[in-house]
Amino acid sequence: MKSKILKTMLSIVAVILSTLSFVTTSHGAVKLSHNGHGEMLMAPFYSVANNVSTLISIKNTQRGASKAVKVRFNESGSGIAVLEFNLYLNPNDSWAAALSMNDQGEISLTSNDSSCTFGYNSPQPFNLTKLESAETDASLEDLLNRIQTGSIEIYDMGTENLTQTGCDAINDAWAEGGQWANDPSLGPVTGGLNATLTLIQVANGFAVTTPITAFNDFYAEDVNPHTLPDSDQPNLNDANQQSQLLIDDQLITTNWPLGFQSVGALITFVNLSNDYDVSPSINGKAEWIFTFPTKSYAVNTENSSPFNVGLMNETGQLCMMDATNCFNNESIDREADNFCYLSIVSPPPPSIPAACQTTNVVIFADEDPASNIEISSALANSYDIFGVKTQGWFNQNFTGIRSGRWFYNKLGIGEDQTPHTYWGLPVIGFSFNQYTNTNAQPGLLAKYATANAFATQRRIEIDSQ
Repeated sequence: MKSKILKTMLSIVAVILSTLSFVTTSHGAVKLSHNGHGEMLMAPFYSVANNVSTLISIKNTQRGASKAVKVRFNESGSGIAVLEFNLYLNPNDSWAAALSMNDQGEISLTSNDSSCTFGYNSPQPFNLTKLESAETDASLEDLLNRIQTGSIEIYDMGTENLTQTGCDAINDAWAEGGQWANDPSLGPVTGGLNATLTLIQVANGFAVTTPITAFNDFYAEDVNPHTLPDSDQPNLNDANQQSQLLIDDQLITTNWPLGFQSVGALITFVNLSNDYDVSPSINGKAEWIFTFPTKSYAVNTENSSPFNVGLMNETGQLCMMDATNCFNNESIDREADNFCYLSIVSPPPPSIPAACQTTNVVIFADEDPASNIEISSALANSYDIFGVKTQGWFNQNFTGIRSGRWFYNKLGIGEDQTPHTYWGLPVIGFSFNQYTNTNAQPGLLAKYATANAFATQRRIEIDSQ
């Protein structure tokens, strides 16, 4: 076999924003949405840490179809559901809620919206039943820290088919002997879901809207996604086992053994990069969010590619990064001075496992990382990049080009039976930056914050005889 790399030796390295994606008119393959509307949505991060609240709005943008929606909040550690419920939206309907933590450490989702729900009563607290069952060795303190941050999945479960209207009709349909208790099947999944997620911190005066990834033609043909609120379905393994990407005017169609692998292929990147600024003069703070949505699925399968070459930490967790700075990433200042290249020593320092969770936070700091935390919990899932230049841009590499741990998935097969290799890791996220102007006007202090999608690079190899 010899490798034929598409287009250039960069192997279809397409530098695009993670929110910029493509769809085709073809059906039968899961694909990224180009407009933020889809059948399945992924939000990379929620937070209630450090007095942050998370505001979420979910919209049914279709004019002619009432829609059933599954909403699932997954904690940051292993991606286990801690809140899940069904939402029923009329045509053009929207639903909004706020996630927050009170002074007693209780986390709940609050809404005064009149849209119908099942399995949700405001204020709805997090439920740790599944988490405690799966993590029997973890302390309660650890679990309570882990649920302060996490990710959100939103699924279109089909077009509502009740003859009666109103929220009572939905409750009756799920009751013993009701229509959905006997047969939960709905009309077709038609997409058109859209969501907005905002992190807000009143004390520090910021509210930032974060990127959300949308997928179309999501489900395999034999899936009935309408389930009870606490069901593990629908999930990423219910996705179509064929993926499609349009890169450099070339359509890449790949068949995968399992549904979560086709979803993962669409969000697999070899590099993520963005700006950061931790200048003391503006009290700059920078945190980067990396969520691996398919990690928990992969590590529970016989072939866990590409999550099969990570580092193990002292508690046995599989970690995807190395926090020794210079062997998986590089920090480049505004004068093109590469901090990591200057810092490489021989022999290299021992590896420090990092990014061991499903949702991870990188904290940038010039001296004290703890002082730079704004939206995350240092106890739960963060690791530090400290000693960096105070301003510049940062490049996170997922190929293992400098660490020797090569992340790739070779399980994909093209329509002509040629092997497809997707390099990197399936990841979604964004960068968060906050700044303070102590003299916006005489005697006036002003604070600003941004959340920016990453610039990304892909590498896909198609082998031929």
